[in-house]
Amino acid sequence: MPHRRDPTGRLALSSLSRADARTLRTLELEWPDAVGLMARVALLACPPALSGDDPAEPTLAMVRAGIAAYRRARSDGEDDLARFAAFVDGITLALARRHQYCVARALTEPQRRVLARRVPPRQPSRVG
Repeated sequence: MPHRRDPTGRLALSSLSRADARTLRTLELEWPDAVGLMARVALLACPPALSGDDPAEPTLAMVRAGIAAYRRARSDGEDDLARFAAFVDGITLALARRHQYCVARALTEPQRRVLARRVPPRQPSRVG
């Protein structure tokens, strides 16, 4: 099954190594909007390149970081939710600090709910 295409054309998925492309296909099977999430982040956080610059470099770095984080979580035996959280963390940390908020803006409501399940509930303070 081929992986979904980048609707924005900004992710340079054809530049991925075979191993990364294979991992991306697995990620898309588990989380079907993973490529869509990265495409939305790229539109929000990665400005078009200036002439002479490689237009794919910032987005490709983000894609590779997300894939690598997901792959590490998989090899560590993490559960499905932890693998998705690792992927989101990977793409977030690959962005310049001033653009990291764009990941939260790019998440769909179902993706937000999934990530919210990974956050432990607030514990009441036992001070005093």
